[in-house]
Amino acid sequence: PDYIYAIQGANSWGFWRYNVSTNTWATITNSTVNCWNYCDIVYDGSTYIYWATDWEAPDRLYRYNIANRTWTRMADAPINGAFSEATNLALYGDYIYTLRGAGSRTMYRYSISNNSWSTAADVQYALYGSMVTIPEENKIMIYTSPTSFFDYYPTNNSYSDPLGVPAY
Repeated sequence: PDYIYAIQGANSWGFWRYNVSTNTWATITNSTVNCWNYCDIVYDGSTYIYWATDWEAPDRLYRYNIANRTWTRMADAPINGAFSEATNLALYGDYIYTLRGAGSRTMYRYSISNNSWSTAADVQYALYGSMVTIPEENKIMIYTSPTSFFDYYPTNNSYSDPLGVPAY
């Protein structure tokens, strides 16, 4: 069946699976990961769901094994406060990307195979952001602040502004 997974924010443990075929929701037992203020999940396309959360210090990344229904704590985020202001994860190749937010231009990337964090090139404009991976075009489209859209190319760690939208 086709599933969609969802998490609940606002200091909760809520984790659900929606079955598209039967139009039903199921609660997944979760006594491991709490979504404090800022959290997000991303699916690797095969076995795992990664969950970033600012719950307790330091900010953490967990991996949920869908088949075994087990949690594993992965490498902690590089700093406490790495996941803030509308945390959003994007997966591309071996990496999971997230913008720091909080007025920072920092973008972090987590290597799945090495279980380690590093920084990618700084984003062009900072405030908060949202990302979506577009694998057919080998890029991650990033929205930051009220008028800034640009593309990030993970293979060469660079950006472009395809829309030429002025920042203010």
